[in-house]
Amino acid sequence: MRDLFLCKATAHWLAYKKAAGFEHALSEALLIVPVAECLAANGYTLKTETDTTKYGVGTPGLFNYDVVAEKEGEVVFLETKYLRAKPNANRCLTDLMKLALPATDNCQRLLLVAGKAKIVELLQLERQYHVDDLDDVAKSDREFGRFLNKFKTEKSSPKLVLVQASDPIEADGEVVKAFTVSRE
Repeated sequence: MRDLFLCKATAHWLAYKKAAGFEHALSEALLIVPVAECLAANGYTLKTETDTTKYGVGTPGLFNYDVVAEKEGEVVFLETKYLRAKPNANRCLTDLMKLALPATDNCQRLLLVAGKAKIVELLQLERQYHVDDLDDVAKSDREFGRFLNKFKTEKSSPKLVLVQASDPIEADGEVVKAFTVSRE
């Protein structure tokens, strides 16, 4: 339920910023504000742009998460995307794969996607990704290809990444949707 709580808080925060005349300034970086406020209000300690090495992934600086929230041994890994135009699914796929890297079971992995309703609706992500089947995507997208090469070298790299989408939450035309990530 934490994913819907974050979606609702973020959608209403975006609607408030829009009503206050800040629609032009909405960005991925600003999504950290409602997420951090929501998680902190619920007792989580937060770190932004957190290096993954603490969680057994990568070398320092190789992979970072937008937010890592911790509370009583529970960890939430969170990536955010604010979509302004037709979404680049490969950028979101990179975040999904990165979220799947830690082998720990006591965590929740979330990709929070926000933007105008019409734009968020265009984002098409699969329910599962077999890592070995992503080579064709890597051939057509150089940046994703570089990421995939690094991803595959990680000891904790899973073979299968599972994705579950929440229902979208809308407030005054701003939509937020969460994608929960798991691994096998």
